Amino acid sequence: MAKRTSRPRGSALVRLGSMIAVASLCALVPNKETRACGNEVEIRVDPRVSAVNTAERLVAAGDSAEAQKRLLAAFPLAAKRPVGTDTITDRALVVLARVATRSEGRVFHGHGVSDPSLEQREKALSWAAQTLKELRIRRPDDAVVQTDLGETLSYIPSRRREAIEVLERLESKDVVASAQGYAALAALHGNVAQDHPARTRAPLRAMARYQRQLELGRCRSMSAGDASSCERPNPPPT
Repeated sequence: MAKRTSRPRGSALVRLGSMIAVASLCALVPNKETRACGNEVEIRVDPRVSAVNTAERLVAAGDSAEAQKRLLAAFPLAAKRPVGTDTITDRALVVLARVATRSEGRVFHGHGVSDPSLEQREKALSWAAQTLKELRIRRPDDAVVQTDLGETLSYIPSRRREAIEVLERLESKDVVASAQGYAALAALHGNVAQDHPARTRAPLRAMARYQRQLELGRCRSMSAGDASSCERPNPPPT
């Protein structure tokens, strides 16, 4: 008589189901992100991601110096690496540029002094603008990079026309990505009439005042209750 084959029952079925589930999970998780597959799976988190996230929050809170300190600890050579090295380094470069911009060039990894000169601050802002322009070439649809670029350019007297063009293009699409971007545009519109003949300045001023009020309103609505970032003085006419 043929021997009857026994079927797995009870706890054997549970063990079999667990093995299949673990094997499936191991197949889905990339090897470089796992340390072990068997009874447990550990996903490795790149500490640089956490550093960039923390730095972004610090800059938003107004602590540019601490943001830069955290970034340089995680990316000691980030500022010397070309744009496009990898995604996380590019994110670090965006935040380093934001640090230089929001501090108006006072906080910059290349200074080496606590009280930089006007020339050093201009150099910091130029580095930020160039870095963001290179990033925009690689990521032409990234509204965050473009908003940061417009904000940075607004602090460079010779490039304020370019800043207006960048930010107005974003505003027309309703994709200005930060309260500071709207604050920069509002400040720039405060002096937009100065570059036109006297006979046309009055209507241009009226239009600029209207635009400025709209932009300040958008800035305040995006600033999460802290409207201090919207209080930028109008830059002097160039």
